[in-house]
Amino acid sequence: MTFLRLYWLAPALLCAGVPEAVRYLEDEVPRWRVENGCYSCHNNGDGARALFAAGSRGKAVEDTVAYLLQPARWEEPKPLARVQYAAALLAARKADLAKDDRAFQQAAALLVKDQSADGHFQVDEEKVEGSPVTYGPVVATWLAAAVLREAGLTEQATRAEAYVKRAWAGDNLLARQAPNGSWNGEPYDTALALLRLKQEGRGADAIARGRRYLLSTQLSAGGWTATTRPPGSHSYAQHISTTAWALLALLATEQVRFGMN
Repeated sequence: MTFLRLYWLAPALLCAGVPEAVRYLEDEVPRWRVENGCYSCHNNGDGARALFAAGSRGKAVEDTVAYLLQPARWEEPKPLARVQYAAALLAARKADLAKDDRAFQQAAALLVKDQSADGHFQVDEEKVEGSPVTYGPVVATWLAAAVLREAGLTEQATRAEAYVKRAWAGDNLLARQAPNGSWNGEPYDTALALLRLKQEGRGADAIARGRRYLLSTQLSAGGWTATTRPPGSHSYAQHISTTAWALLALLATEQVRFGMN
């Protein structure tokens, strides 16, 4: 994707850090399929979702869209992978890249099977938020809720949203921001915090400081160092997912940067 192409997509894509991240993911998202002969929830889930949100078109996303439109053929059986793929399909739908309503309803139906009685999606053994490839129940439920709501599964969506609301209650997110603008000194945690604050419509100053942190930690290639559990490990999957979440946060909060929240 050329810089000129980015210019015509959206003004937000001209902000610092976004074109570089888009170009990087456009190279990386299709790589896994080419080199490994299969699809992955980090590249074709999180990474593709960020590209859809950025308005990316062409070869970097076409193969992923075709895959996402076949939920019965999704290769990874884990609940989190289903959440990632379904969320990516929702993003493709919102970007007018995937208009097959039947496929989307099939994807939402897969999520319903994984929903617990209290509304949440337990995707791993962690009780708190995990790394970008384990998420934790709150983030997974947050993503799943949007899919369920869009699919018209009102009762399931309402239970998921109520779970997230209970989990967030009493969490003083603003107080947990570090002096350098980050949350926990990690890009992934910071991206999640920014997306939550944007959804809640508050914390414009905190969002601005969080954006500066993300931009200051962006790698020269366009991505971000992986947030891992335990910290400091190396993981390609978590690197791609971290980069995707950081890009999503920059895109979602661009209007806040210009005082348009």
